[in-house]
Amino acid sequence: MSVVSDSAQSLHRRCDVLPVYYPFGHLYNRRRSNGVEAQVGRMQKLLSWMFACGALSFAAQNAIPLATFQPCDQIIVHKAERRLSLVRDGEVVGNYRIALGLDPSGPKLREGDFRTPEGSYRLARRNPNSEFFLSIQISYPSDQDIRRARQLGYAPGGLIMIHGLPNRLRHPPEYYDRDWTDGCIAVSNSDMVEIWLSTGADTPIEILP
Repeated sequence: MSVVSDSAQSLHRRCDVLPVYYPFGHLYNRRRSNGVEAQVGRMQKLLSWMFACGALSFAAQNAIPLATFQPCDQIIVHKAERRLSLVRDGEVVGNYRIALGLDPSGPKLREGDFRTPEGSYRLARRNPNSEFFLSIQISYPSDQDIRRARQLGYAPGGLIMIHGLPNRLRHPPEYYDRDWTDGCIAVSNSDMVEIWLSTGADTPIEILP
């Protein structure tokens, strides 16, 4: 039997507690207890499983470690180091290489400046059907961002995401080894699966210079 099929079977067989996300962003633990998932209605289970199926299948087919994904408490992004870290109980539990906006230095000041924001935000809307491989919106702009942009006479912009690669590449693959986004935080598709499954709605994210 191939590694891929072994991995796929193990994904369904070995996870005793598996975080699954509803389309509107809530997290619950899918617990197996004598074959019965307590307190979860049949329709809820079906919808959640259908929603997570694509991401979990990608994880299995790409040999992502089959550890149980537990929600992190915080995300910390170090722009200068091109690093995104997942933090749980004060400890870093995952580090991921990132790409930033085409003009990555300094905070985002206005719409169209190709900069990645800096500051304290939260994860907001999730989109499994975006033009990228999964995307999670960040709560930019904050009230402070809006005031600063208005003082400069600009619109602050928005739609800042954490996302994977484009579903349709418009450039050669090596193009995406550098900073290439309009201001979003981009990761590899396999890393995006882990981030998606390890974060919940309203998770705080700190973006540092």
